Amino acid sequence: VISAIEEQPFDYKEYIFPGVALMMILSVALLNSPFGLIQYRVSGVNKKLYTTPLRSLEYFAGHLFKLIITMLISLILLYLMATFVYRVGGSIFDIRFILTLLFSMIVTVSFGLMIASFSKKLSTVSVLGQSLYQIMMFLGGLYFPVFDLPWGIRWLVYALPTTYLVELSRRVMGYQFAPLSVGWLIAVPLIWTTFSLVVFAVNFKKVMGYE
Repeated sequence: VISAIEEQPFDYKEYIFPGVALMMILSVALLNSPFGLIQYRVSGVNKKLYTTPLRSLEYFAGHLFKLIITMLISLILLYLMATFVYRVGGSIFDIRFILTLLFSMIVTVSFGLMIASFSKKLSTVSVLGQSLYQIMMFLGGLYFPVFDLPWGIRWLVYALPTTYLVELSRRVMGYQFAPLSVGWLIAVPLIWTTFSLVVFAVNFKKVMGYE
């Protein structure tokens, strides 16, 4: 079901913007983040750093800071392109919409940390990251409605956090594409975030190269 909550005309440029923004966030969270963590561990960089006064939590905080800066730069460039080239409407500057993007950053970064927890080799983290990136991008509703797909595939649509994140952003813009309440759009990503962080916390020493 596709509807405009506030009865405004459908604008494809507005529709696609949250999907493109989430795709850029995903590329950093699922590809750059876990690959960087595993690369530094297997190359022995982490062990060398641990011989310095730098603490593991300080190093990890630096890793997160780098991810946030990378995402913000990407989003700023996207906003400039959308505003001055494609003339996307002002709803993308709504503080509520921006908060949904920040929420998406938290959820996807947590998911990326979980990927790193399950990976011992660079080849493993690369395959996992690329596979989940493609699945979340195409079955998460970033570019086209996915709730009319056969149930053999639709169950995966409901399981993906990106389904809820992109719908939440579009809901703020005044559109409704998924038969879900706002409560579910927030609750399911929070469940994924909690689960991902617990998995990463349990495997923190292994991921950071202590074990």
